[in-house]
Formats: sequence, structure tokens, C-alpha cells
Amino acid sequence: MKRLDTFARSILAALAAAALLALAGWFLFERFLALPAPLPPAAQPAPDLSQPMEPAQPRQDEPALGARATVVEGHVERSSGEHWVNLTEGELLGASQSVRTAPGARVELEIGGADSRLTIPERSEVGVGEVSRAVHRLKLRRGRIQVAYQPSGERVLRIEGEKGGVAQTRGARFMMVSTGVAVAVATETGVVDLSAQGASVEVAAGQQAVATQGQRPSQAEPIPKEALLKVARAAADAESCAIVRGSARPGAEVTADGVAAQVDAQGRFEVRVPRRPGVSQVVVQAREVSGTSVLKQVACTERAPSVRSEVKVDWNAEP
Repeated sequence: MKRLDTFARSILAALAAAALLALAGWFLFERFLALPAPLPPAAQPAPDLSQPMEPAQPRQDEPALGARATVVEGHVERSSGEHWVNLTEGELLGASQSVRTAPGARVELEIGGADSRLTIPERSEVGVGEVSRAVHRLKLRRGRIQVAYQPSGERVLRIEGEKGGVAQTRGARFMMVSTGVAVAVATETGVVDLSAQGASVEVAAGQQAVATQGQRPSQAEPIPKEALLKVARAAADAESCAIVRGSARPGAEVTADGVAAQVDAQGRFEVRVPRRPGVSQVVVQAREVSGTSVLKQVACTERAPSVRSEVKVDWNAEP
């Protein structure tokens, strides 16, 4: 019986020792080894929806999304709603804005970074369309532009004419003219695609092509070294010193004393020059899309003397 009591006490002592060891192990684990419980997240203030959102600022290494005026010479204007205001250097033209140049003026626009620019000479107007990191879309409403566009990944420059004709490139130096009747492109370096009426032609370096309104683009041809201009003088009326008729290359710009002529698909034109005191010569200029030009002078027609109607007197009439 004593042996059983001794055995039972031994069992109980062993169980007590095991319990003490387990309790000590749990204490050591919790005290030194267990990871602390995560703290609850700090409460975030609710956004103030009554305040307008601040626009995201571009990174310092990213070009501004727009066309920035870097050089302004003479009288240059930009559209502001339904009005036109003077453009100053450093201004950024965004989508749906336009810029136009007066006679003798010039503006340079930086687009997509300092390595790409557009030069807009006098008597020209350009509208800004979509401007993103993937595409730069412009519209040449009238006049001409000189483009230096550097390639950057898949980025594309797309310039539309006012009445059809689209020039597109990923990188090129070229000239583009919009006369209101035709769009012409002359490429210096790179490749420009000229499209119209569902057709497209590739204009490589040293070539030019023309897309006349309502027609497909012409085949690309070498840029001529000299401008073409043929003129003839027709009889003038009392209000005009000369009605100048002639021909130039399709896509060329023709003016007579600053008056623009419409050059048709065959290169023919006619322009009426108003009579002005002291003016006896009309200066006619043809400028190719490449920029080469030629001048010719046409003499004004003398005003025809007015003819008095004969006055008949009836001597037999009573006074």
C-alpha cells in the first residue's frame, strides 16, 4: 500500500514539474520571442470634396503638354475664347487655341520638348489640337510652317490642312503650305506621309508632293531648284490697275502686291490688284513650298478717260 502511495506522489510531482516547465516556457516565449501585435492603422482625414482638385504637376524631366512660344517677332496673336490677344514669349498654347502672324512677323513654337519646334512666318495661322505624349495634332489654317520634329519612341506629329490633306511623321524636317486650295509638303530630312481622299504618298528627303482639294496626293518628285512663275496682263477696269493672270507650280503661294491669288490644280491663277494713287507697277511673287521664290513686275493699265455724253440743245424751245 505504501508503495502505491509513493508511486502516486511521484506521478503527481512529475505532472506538477511538467506544468511548471510549460508555464515557464510560455512566459519566456511571450516575453522575448513573440512578435508584437500590429498597431491599428492611423485614422485618415476625410477628403474635402468642396475644394477643387489640384492638377497633377509634370515631372521636371517631362516636356510641357502644349506648344510654347520661344521666339516672337513682330505682331503675333493667340486666340482667347472668341477674341485675339497679343502673344508673348514663354506663353503655352493649349488644345483648341490658335496663333496667327501679321505681315513681317514670325513666331517659333516648341512642342514636345526643346528638340522639336515649329517656325511660323508672316501671314500664317496655326491651330493647336490634341497634345499628348503619344501624338501632337495641329491644323495649318493658312500660310506655311517650317517643322523640325525629332523622333521619340512611337510619338507622332500630325498636321492637317484647312480643307483636306494631312502630313504625318515620327521625325523629319520639312516645310508645309496650305493655300486654301491645296496642301503641299517638301521634306528636307526624314520621311513625311501626305494623305488625302483615302490615299497616301511617302515624301522622302529631297522630295515634295501636293494634295489639291478633292484629289489624291500627287506622286513625290524632286524639289525643284528654281521657282516657276509665268504672268500676263489683262485689261483693267476703273477700280483695278491690273488683272494679273498666269501660272505657277501647284501648291505654290502667289501674291500680287500682297493680294493672295488662288492657284488651281493646274497651277493657273488670276488676281485683281486694286488701283492706288502713285502705284504704276504690280509686284507678283511665287513662292514654292520649299521656300524658293521668284518676283516679276507687271505695269498697271492707265485709267481709261471718261467719255462725256453729248448734250443736245433745242434752240427752238421756248424759254
